Amino acid sequence: MGRRVNTKPLHLAALAGDDGAVRNLLSGGANVNELDATGRSAVMCALAGEHWQQLDAAHSAMSPEHLQVLRSLVRDAHVSLHTLNAPQRAYRGVTPLGMAAWLDRVDAVRVLLEESGDGVAVDGTDAHGATPLMCTYPFLSFPRDAAVYGRF
Repeated sequence: MGRRVNTKPLHLAALAGDDGAVRNLLSGGANVNELDATGRSAVMCALAGEHWQQLDAAHSAMSPEHLQVLRSLVRDAHVSLHTLNAPQRAYRGVTPLGMAAWLDRVDAVRVLLEESGDGVAVDGTDAHGATPLMCTYPFLSFPRDAAVYGRF
């Protein structure tokens, strides 16, 4: 695992896929919207992890534990629209839904859309102007987009 300097306990639990710890931290007052020192949200930690750059759609299955953590974070009453939709600098400016689409994590896309109470914008754009649909691997048609997301 990479260095976890100044990583918040909620983010560590999300990275580990520890839903019990995530729920305990949230009920104890942890801020679901807080970013860690590297600019990651707990939602993106659960969704993409630390080694997301090394994943591709063929090898990016999300563990059931991480999926449950994502569900707990998205369902949290305090999760903000910003946390659910904002591009994340630490993940090359990709939004949570864009990352789920890019990694071909259909179950994560479903959790984000169904569990957020319409909080996730399907037509929101990331820092590069791409929508989640544009982030799906089969639809990448421009080399610039593929390079931005590290596909080639």
